[in-house]
Amino acid sequence: MDPRLLALLPALAAGGFLSAPSAPVLGIVGEPVLLPCRVGAALAARDFSIHWTFQAGRSRWIPVRSSGGEEPDGRYRGRAELFQREFHTGNASLLLRDVRSSDQGSYGCRVSVRDESWEVMLELQVAAMGEAPALILRGRDGRALRLSCRASGWFPRPELLWLDGRGRVRPEPSEVTASPGPGGLFSVEGSVRVPPGAEPEIACLVRNRRLNGSRAARLRLHVPEGFLPSLSLWLQIFLALLFLTLALISGIFCLLQRSHKRTLKAGKAKLEMEEDKKRVKALLDGEKAKKREAKIQFKERLGQLKAELDFWEARSHAAPVALDPEPRLLPLGAAPAPLPPAARVARDALGAGSRYWEVELGRERGWALGVLRDPPEPRHPRDPRDPPGSPRLWALCASQGRLFSASRALGNHPRDLGNHPGDLGNHPGDLSVFRDLSDLSVFSEHSRDLSVLGEHPGDLSVLPDDPGHLSVLGVLLDREKALLEFYDAERRRLLTGISLRDPPGHRDPLAGIGPGVPTGRFFPFVSRGEEGAPRIRPVPVPEPLPVPEPLPVLEPLPVPEPLPVPFPEPLPVPEPLPVPLPVLEPLPVPLPVPGPL
Repeated sequence: MDPRLLALLPALAAGGFLSAPSAPVLGIVGEPVLLPCRVGAALAARDFSIHWTFQAGRSRWIPVRSSGGEEPDGRYRGRAELFQREFHTGNASLLLRDVRSSDQGSYGCRVSVRDESWEVMLELQVAAMGEAPALILRGRDGRALRLSCRASGWFPRPELLWLDGRGRVRPEPSEVTASPGPGGLFSVEGSVRVPPGAEPEIACLVRNRRLNGSRAARLRLHVPEGFLPSLSLWLQIFLALLFLTLALISGIFCLLQRSHKRTLKAGKAKLEMEEDKKRVKALLDGEKAKKREAKIQFKERLGQLKAELDFWEARSHAAPVALDPEPRLLPLGAAPAPLPPAARVARDALGAGSRYWEVELGRERGWALGVLRDPPEPRHPRDPRDPPGSPRLWALCASQGRLFSASRALGNHPRDLGNHPGDLGNHPGDLSVFRDLSDLSVFSEHSRDLSVLGEHPGDLSVLPDDPGHLSVLGVLLDREKALLEFYDAERRRLLTGISLRDPPGHRDPLAGIGPGVPTGRFFPFVSRGEEGAPRIRPVPVPEPLPVPEPLPVLEPLPVPEPLPVPFPEPLPVPEPLPVPLPVLEPLPVPLPVPGPL
């Protein structure tokens, strides 16, 4: 019988039902171990069941082996056995084969009989003797030699000691590290520096206190003379200077690196400043462009308002015009396409000052309109080129999308033109110039300073669009400025103007207002085409503002006479008190002293 089971018999003889050793049970890694548990004689004769468990945590137990067929935990499957043939003798021990380091811990043996159970606890300690240590010479460490010792397969963590030849611990400081390896067994490694002159015999001892066993490796060092040379003074000075030089270089490098970082930071800040300047400049340019655009729009709007104001100012001089229903023949020059020679002339002449009227053009593509002048009796010698009492014509004509002007003297009285159209091509200064409107530049409708046609007969007017787009033309005769202006009445803008003055080098013998300014009566006229003559559109004549009645003259109020102001009588002036005058005594006059004879 196992001696450990015999040690349990006194406890059972004293009347115990179940017993286990109080001392820990020692198990060697890789070998079987017996965990003793004994059932008393009173229970052995009865039918009982045995359950072995392992405490894996504070309150967690895992099954190891049972007699009732309970499945054991996987780590114990095939390694735990019960002595079922010895149950009748009270042997409830557990045989655990192939002990591992993880088997170390507390185990419980529980015996159950019907509704009663008893349990005892026992401790299993595991130990392992690893391999013998190995000594390794690492080489020189300064003027000393470095040795290392390594061993593996030990449990629990072993001790590593450096001993001399006499078995004493060496005085040199050592370093020891241990780490768990496969199966939970520890590997231990230590190192030591052996200075010159130390004892040459060295032993590395690895000891397991649980098993009270150890293993050692010995080495005897033989260091020849000069193997560990000492450093000379010059070499020490050189090494010190080298260290100082390296420190100085490192400091300079750090300073240069810091300066480089500052330079990079300054450059980055400069680039950011330049980018900010560019953004600010772009914003300012954008604001300037907006202001410039707003200024241009304002100027355009101001020009539009000014042109519209000029139109309304011209329209304020509206005068009624009635055309004679009987058409007359007017010579309008050699146009690109024949113009209708028939025209309707106003029955009455326009009054003095500025006069405005409007003409609806309709669908007529070829038309002519303007004024005829009936001159007064000549007061100057007439020009031999003009017949006696010759009237004059100023007209704006349109033919096949082209505009031209006509300014010339006529051979008959405007009221008698009907059977003598006259050939206008035989007189100098009567040239009519033609031009395709597609080649014309757009006339600025925002400027009142236009190039007036008629300074040279036949000058072209510059229009923004084809005359076919014109539906209503407004005509202003300004006799004071000697100007005939044409307006687009629908768009309320000035188109062009024709001067009524004589061309340079030619003076109208009938001028009376000033040099080159014609006088006489002016008759509006419009041409008459196939589609019918453009008609005069009535323009409401502005009524004069009512003159307010004069305010009653208030008679001046009578000015009251000023009241007499009483002056106070003058106070009497008191007479001066008599003041006695002091009597002045004459000063004694010294007599002259006679001189020597």
